[in-house]
Amino acid sequence: MLVAVDGVCGELPPERSVISVNTLLRWAEAKLLTSGGWHRVVRFQPLPGQTLGRVDQTRITQTLVYLLMCAAGSTSPESELQASVLIRGDRIEVTIGVRGNNVSGSGGDGRVPLEPPLDSQTDPIDDALRLSACRKALEAHGVELEVGKADEPNRMFSFKLPVLAAGR
Repeated sequence: MLVAVDGVCGELPPERSVISVNTLLRWAEAKLLTSGGWHRVVRFQPLPGQTLGRVDQTRITQTLVYLLMCAAGSTSPESELQASVLIRGDRIEVTIGVRGNNVSGSGGDGRVPLEPPLDSQTDPIDDALRLSACRKALEAHGVELEVGKADEPNRMFSFKLPVLAAGR
């Protein structure tokens, strides 16, 4: 986010706070469920236990939502999307991408089923703007966004956040 202070334009630093990574996933899920334009199935795969990070909750939640929208734009409407989180050493690896072609079923298994898509096409300019916003938000956290090639049928997006050490 850019802000003008004393005639100089700059970026607001992230407002970091301690939060569970699973809470970030739940917030992203809630944003998708309340979005009138979202028509895909997403399987959220959280971490067992309470893994904490120190991040700007608003920016990282929006980053997750935007990456899911970008992944939806590069996959078939029947593909099930997945937001997964793993611990890799001292990092929390978040990966967004396609899970498979099965969209049947629903219930308490971490999936967000919604109505069939009205239009499976997304605007490439919107996706480019979303990716730019994601990169900026992650760069403000000292994190790099890894993006699969645009012409890949099942484009993947991932980033690694530092795990908050106990007692900090």
